[in-house]
Amino acid sequence: MHTLTFEQIAMLLDIITSIQGYELGYLDFSNQALFFFEDIPGFETIPLSVANDIVGKLWSNYCEQNKNPSVH
Repeated sequence: MHTLTFEQIAMLLDIITSIQGYELGYLDFSNQALFFFEDIPGFETIPLSVANDIVGKLWSNYCEQNKNPSVH
């Protein structure tokens, strides 16, 4: 129920980076991601442990994109 497809992850990362760029630390990034979870049906009441797992995966992708200069 509380999962994101590859396309949804890519879209969420695109939104975050278009607004905030690649200068976010983990805390600011996770707050931004959690803010957007409220707009995803079913995610407005996501358990914190599940949200943390998803944010961790998003963070890994964010960091990986940040290392790739072609993304900027």
